[in-house]
Amino acid sequence: MRRLQFITIKACSVVYNVMLLTCLLSLHSAYVHAAGTVGTSRSERGALKVLYWATQGPTWKRQWDVQNVLSDPCLNNWYGIVCDHAGHIKSIHLANNNLVGSIPPEFPRPGLRFLKELDLSSNFLTGPLPDTLSLLQGLLVLRLDRNNFLGQVPATLSQLRFLEFLEIQGNQFDAVQGEILPEEVKALGRNGRCHLIDR
Repeated sequence: MRRLQFITIKACSVVYNVMLLTCLLSLHSAYVHAAGTVGTSRSERGALKVLYWATQGPTWKRQWDVQNVLSDPCLNNWYGIVCDHAGHIKSIHLANNNLVGSIPPEFPRPGLRFLKELDLSSNFLTGPLPDTLSLLQGLLVLRLDRNNFLGQVPATLSQLRFLEFLEIQGNQFDAVQGEILPEEVKALGRNGRCHLIDR
C-alpha cells in the first residue's frame, strides 16, 4: 500500500511540474504576443547606450533607462525608439530632446543594420559627423538639422544608397567652394531618389 501511495505522489508531482511548465510557457508566449515584439539584441542596445552616454543622456528631456539591465528599448518603449516585430530598432527619433555633445564614431554599429530613420534634429550636437554613419546601410531618413555640427560633411554619406531624405541645414559645416555637400553626396539628390536640404 505504501509503495502505491509513493508512486501516486510521484506521478502527481510530475504531472504538476509539467502543468506548471506549460502554464509558464503560455504566459511567456502571451507576453511576447501582447508586446508585439521580442527583446532588442545586445548589439543594438549597446549602440543606444553609446549614444546616450556620449550626448549627456542624464540631462535629456526624456531619458532612457540604460542602467537597468532588465530595461529593453523595444519591450519597455524607450522614448523615441520604434522597433519592428522581431525586436530590431527601425527608428530613432530624438529631435528637440537636449542631446549635448557629439555623435561618437562607435554609435553606428553594424548591429543597427535595420535602422531606417535617424532624427537627431534641433539639439545641441557639435563636432564633425563621424564617417561611420555610412555603416547605417538601410537608412532612408537622416535628419541632423539645427545643431552645431562642424567640419565637412563626410563624402561617405554617399554610401547610404537607400537614403531618401537628408536634412543638415542649420549647422556650422565648412563650405568647399561655396558648397556644403560634397559632390558624391549631391549625386544622391541628382538621381531624383534622395531629397537633400542643406541650407
